Amino acid sequence: MEEENKKELYICNFEREKEIGAYLMLTNTYAIVGRSSNDNFINTLREVLDIPIIETTIGGINTVGLLCAGNRHGCVVSDLCTDQELMHIRNSLPNEVALRKVSDKINTLGNNILCNDHNALINPFFENIKTVEETLKVKCYAMPLGKFDNVGSYGSMNSTGLLLHTEISKSELEELSELLSMNVRPTTVNKGSNFIGSGMATNDYVCFISDKSTKVEITLVKSILNLKSTNIDKRVIIEEKLN
Repeated sequence: MEEENKKELYICNFEREKEIGAYLMLTNTYAIVGRSSNDNFINTLREVLDIPIIETTIGGINTVGLLCAGNRHGCVVSDLCTDQELMHIRNSLPNEVALRKVSDKINTLGNNILCNDHNALINPFFENIKTVEETLKVKCYAMPLGKFDNVGSYGSMNSTGLLLHTEISKSELEELSELLSMNVRPTTVNKGSNFIGSGMATNDYVCFISDKSTKVEITLVKSILNLKSTNIDKRVIIEEKLN
């Protein structure tokens, strides 16, 4: 997966839904995806990814990308997660990946934590930051993205770059770039949506984004995340539209 020619962007949908990041949490060593009655998306993940793919719900909900966050070191899940779901995730994760259920007044962890293997941005009103730092083994920066506190909804990043919503100032972009030592760019997905985090899912080698995103949006995503090629999974898109 680490070869340059494996750095790819895939255009597909989840059950006709364009908010792929709401249903998929992707890291360099595992992926967590919401359960689905349609096998098209999960089959695409199995074909593309060389890492464990954990199909589950969290709190009985399949929008798992909103309820968990993680990297190669660990995974934190919302306290909505049942004991049975937690056990399933634990048994499916690589042994070296830590897993913690985090209790906080903000329980949509995926919406409020934005991380890679080295750093994390976190909602400034999130209280249990220490648990996140210890589990993910990262430095957490409690700060908004412009006027938005739910940083996971409005940004997406890997180890190369950070994509943010467009309602952010140049000085804030420069501050983030210096803080994280990476390229930071504003953009939209899904034809003008600022919900970057829920609109896509990425790690260092692959990105999944909806066919609703424009060529301009896709080109910028590829550039900042250092992805080399684009693959359109027409089977997923066509079959989901026909079903």
